[in-house]
Amino acid sequence: MKEEDGLILVGVISAAHGIKGDVLVKSFTDPKENILSINILDKTRVPIKLKKVRVNTNGTLVCRFIGSNDRNAAEALSGTKLFCLRDHLPATQQDEYYISDLKKLSVVNENGEKIGIIIDVANFGAGDIIEIRFNNDLEEMFPFTKEFFPEIGKDYIVLSKTS
Repeated sequence: MKEEDGLILVGVISAAHGIKGDVLVKSFTDPKENILSINILDKTRVPIKLKKVRVNTNGTLVCRFIGSNDRNAAEALSGTKLFCLRDHLPATQQDEYYISDLKKLSVVNENGEKIGIIIDVANFGAGDIIEIRFNNDLEEMFPFTKEFFPEIGKDYIVLSKTS
């Protein structure tokens, strides 16, 4: 999805759940249930209306499509990415960032020289990881901490330590 489309990935339907047409939703919002309070769209901008059934112990949401109780329809949606419009997201607080705002941000060293670009932000359970493609085309991951990234501007991020 192109950044200029104005769509922000906020979750994904991972699978059908049960016989009543419920689906498992992996939410990328914090807290997880915030995904239910925003206008969700598919990649073609068709609205998707979900209602929470419960939250599983692993953090996935069990949801039901409003107006549907069909398992076959739920199975067909497995893998569907859930988006919202960037304009519908709340403003961030200090030291809080949307992943889409960090991607493609220029990475500079402490002298202000551009040394790379952020190509991805991941979280494998122990905190956010920033993946950088350096000017020499090498790629490396760093923990997204103040120690490594002491300053974040509108168009750049400072990387203070390298391996």
